[in-house]
Amino acid sequence: GKMSEFHAAIAIESLGLISQSIINRMTIVNLYKERLLQIPGITFQEVDSENVSTFKDFGVLIHPGKYGMNRDSLQNDLENENIFTKKYFYPSLHQMDAYKILFPELDKIKLKNTEYVANNIISLPIYSHMSLDTVEKICYSIDRIQRHRT
Repeated sequence: GKMSEFHAAIAIESLGLISQSIINRMTIVNLYKERLLQIPGITFQEVDSENVSTFKDFGVLIHPGKYGMNRDSLQNDLENENIFTKKYFYPSLHQMDAYKILFPELDKIKLKNTEYVANNIISLPIYSHMSLDTVEKICYSIDRIQRHRT
């Protein structure tokens, strides 16, 4: 698409904010991890120490047997508290209709780990100007929901 001069000017100005945005997101992610690590059945994607993630999304894996409920139930309970999450990577690439048409043999493939992640990952709210108080409230809700189910 074509970008207007106005939008280009905004984009150029925004480039100077990238470093601070990444720092803000890392602070948010670190607080999420600190709080959620205390809850059984929640794990995170590992980012190699040599890499820097911008954390466009913050996905956590919900292990139903340890957490006491599945990802979809947690998502519904959080939505009832006006905390909106997203399911990403669902279905897995090898299960998408577009690829099945091109590669019919995909029906025979079982990717156990890929399917597990696709069925159990949930992306929690994250944005650069998110308050730490909001993160605390989300973590508190996730913990409370889990304690009431087990």
